[in-house]
Amino acid sequence: MNHYPGRYYTTEPSSSLLVDGIDTACPSTLIDLGFGSGSLTKAAINRWPEIRATCVDLAPERDIIFPGVPLSKYRYTQVDVLTPRFENLSAQNDLAHDVIISNPPFHRRTVTAYIRDVLDSAGLSSVLERSSTTFASHCGFLAQSLRNLNENNEVAIILPESFVSGESYSRARAALLDQYHLRKVTELPPNSFCDTEAKCYALYIKAKRDQDGVHLQRAGSFECIRISPRQGAHRLDYKYYEGLPNAPITRAHLEVCTLESAGFEVQRGRLSAKDAPNHTHVCHTSTIRSAQIDTHKRLFLSRATGSRPKGTMHIMAEPGDIVVSRVGSRVVGEMALVTSGQAILTDCVFRVRPSTASALTLAGSIVSGDIASYLRRIARGTCARYLTKDDIRHAPIVRPLS
Repeated sequence: MNHYPGRYYTTEPSSSLLVDGIDTACPSTLIDLGFGSGSLTKAAINRWPEIRATCVDLAPERDIIFPGVPLSKYRYTQVDVLTPRFENLSAQNDLAHDVIISNPPFHRRTVTAYIRDVLDSAGLSSVLERSSTTFASHCGFLAQSLRNLNENNEVAIILPESFVSGESYSRARAALLDQYHLRKVTELPPNSFCDTEAKCYALYIKAKRDQDGVHLQRAGSFECIRISPRQGAHRLDYKYYEGLPNAPITRAHLEVCTLESAGFEVQRGRLSAKDAPNHTHVCHTSTIRSAQIDTHKRLFLSRATGSRPKGTMHIMAEPGDIVVSRVGSRVVGEMALVTSGQAILTDCVFRVRPSTASALTLAGSIVSGDIASYLRRIARGTCARYLTKDDIRHAPIVRPLS
């Protein structure tokens, strides 16, 4: 098996996990777009021994190794899914299958007129700006899969974390939920792919019908969280919604709200980490980490209150502010309450400042509660985990009803 740029081959457990999530009871045919190592097709044949598979990949057939599967079970077609040659399969009616499965490559390709037409016909033109010269291959594979949906079949496709939770794909998620029935999103377990730790998700999609909600699931768990299409346009990852404090909603004296609606303003520091050594009073992620040994996460800053440095460009932390680590696999989401002094914030730190008297009373309970672990769960990225400003603004908290 040759390895091609941006292609990550699924392990057998993850392939079986994706196939087991397919809703179609007894499909007779499937097509695998981006056949690769063949693990998805093999898992499908193991589940449905009578199924016949059409396997599509750009690699020559001689590079395909598919042990343990009789040739009578599948037919291999060498074609680039993202070129007009793929239309020949449609012309031959080779795409009229009960199940469409795909583990697409995660690299960028040059935009062509054909790709613009494909994305547009699938309703995913929002993934491209007018001036875009390249596009993410997985979006092209998703579009090709969606174009071949009908009332009776189903798409099961693996997509990267960026598509499921990234801000840049929010319009694409909204379009997907508006035009199709996104039935379920399953978070794949770690080490789902050979030679990479990329975090990915399996999406299960059917033709449009009344969308009463999307079910989010974590691999290895039978528990699901159902969210609305509107929530799904914001994010589709289980870990984001898992931390929502749903239980207190039923208590009459409490309500669940976001940090922003509770009266907190969020700003990101501006001082770059490389310039931090040029200043004597700086709050960086390491500063916040030093406060974690205190049960109440109190942070005492050395600069005297009122001795603000010259210039107005710096974002300062002052007593009453909450500071949050924005980035760093080991420290992301850690927070502390500033109780004295001042410091300049680096761009690796968010300042969460109470803007109302009621918000000020909540600050202590926020830093000593579960919100830090919630933020760590929803952090994005594979190696360098990070949070966005919206992650902080929309973070859920519980407060007394007024």
